[in-house]
Amino acid sequence: MDSLERARELLPGWVAWAGPAAFLLAAVTLAAITLPIWAYTLGSAARAAAKRAGESGGELHWTERARLTWNGRRLFFVLAVVEIGALAVLARFWIGPFAYFRGALSGLPVALAAGLVALEVHRRWLLPVAIGRRPSFGQALLGVMARGFWVTPVVPLLVVLFSAPESLVSWQTLFWLVALTLLMVSSHLGFWLQVARVCGGARVAPARVTGVAAELAERQGVSLKHVLVVRWWHCNALAVPLRGIVAVTDRALEVLSAAELRAILAHEVAHLAEAPEIKRGRLLRSLLVPLLASLLLLAVRYELGALLPLAAFVWFLMRWLRNWVRTQEAHADANAADEECYAQALEALYRANGTPAVLRRQGTHPHLYDRLLAAGRTPDYPRPEPPASSFGALAVILVFSLLATIAGANILYEAPQGWLGPERAAVWRLSAGSVGADSDLASIASIRIRNGDPSGDVLYDAAEDLAQRPSFIVSRRVSELAAVGRCEDARAHFTRIEPEFSAQQLRSERLRRVQQALEKCER
Repeated sequence: MDSLERARELLPGWVAWAGPAAFLLAAVTLAAITLPIWAYTLGSAARAAAKRAGESGGELHWTERARLTWNGRRLFFVLAVVEIGALAVLARFWIGPFAYFRGALSGLPVALAAGLVALEVHRRWLLPVAIGRRPSFGQALLGVMARGFWVTPVVPLLVVLFSAPESLVSWQTLFWLVALTLLMVSSHLGFWLQVARVCGGARVAPARVTGVAAELAERQGVSLKHVLVVRWWHCNALAVPLRGIVAVTDRALEVLSAAELRAILAHEVAHLAEAPEIKRGRLLRSLLVPLLASLLLLAVRYELGALLPLAAFVWFLMRWLRNWVRTQEAHADANAADEECYAQALEALYRANGTPAVLRRQGTHPHLYDRLLAAGRTPDYPRPEPPASSFGALAVILVFSLLATIAGANILYEAPQGWLGPERAAVWRLSAGSVGADSDLASIASIRIRNGDPSGDVLYDAAEDLAQRPSFIVSRRVSELAAVGRCEDARAHFTRIEPEFSAQQLRSERLRRVQQALEKCER
């Protein structure tokens, strides 16, 4: 049994859980207060526009509603990720050395709890404004699972960066990089759909959907293995070309007509007909995240200057892959059974999801408005304006949230110490923080040594193991032992550390007092 385990047995039982529990409660409370405020604020423009439209006897057009809420939804996602990440990072420094879960695992319960709060706030406060309906919590939760191949890899990436390596070839670094790579590859192979099926988030599609997909696959000469329905509030369809899987969401089955669904399925089945080199390219694209993690690790381990040429390479590679994906999407669009019906189906998808018809920058797909015109279907509304940029609001919100998170953690750390006694206050600091833990443990050891309690020696041993500079902890121990008349023990400990000090340090005021206390004891 090491010194920390022996010390844990000598301290109150709550040292292992009180701090982590208090931090978890504080993190959830902070998220439950700040996230609804931001969600309400980010949706205020759309609510005001809908109110004005209602007062004039009309209704806010779906393109305008999507335009006004789009950036708010994206900002909320960034805000939630940053706040959850900040809380998870703070947990590592805030949770003390005697907690049952330390290191990278200490932030996992905090991140999960705050993530559930963010999911509920998004479902309750933003989605009704953006899409006109509030999905169930189960649909929202399973939707996160449905997008797992985008969201889940963030977790090991954060762990890799957070446990910033002292050595780039340490087994911890290699473990997380390998885990991240396997997760990305398995996600692009569609294994997340299998997990969703086990958890009740996906099921085999009904016969009418399976039959249409099988007919389209036979017509295009491709192998179709599975057709699934995913429980998700989002109206969408997707394909896993490497596994021969096509999936639609249950919301898409509710929104789309039979003809529109057929056109959407034709697009997804066309992805299964991609050439083998294209499918391998999609798998290569999934490895960009581990590559990015490696580059960031290089920046942490070495210097930022070494990162620049590598970052430029990744940037050009990502742009090339984005253009390549655009080409594949255009090819899949061309395989839709009825071009005009496909355009109509796309409009139904965009309307149901609250996605703007025109974005500020084209992604892997053209703007919806342009796709409708290209299909020969002129919309009955003018070309909408793209969503306004919100970089200024994002910066203000992020800075405020980070400051509130850090301030809240410090208040929680300091608050109980005013009404606790000296020893219990030090135990609380051990439970609620890893910074200065060696000094707090030494304070408890000093109190017990003055009271004649032999457990003080065990606690001093543990404090030495925690300290980055054990010699200063030992010098404090020498003073306490000399003060209670344990001169031989004091001399033995001072002799042990004396060679570690330089001549100048031995002449310092602090060590002179230690030597004077030792000489006084021996006289």
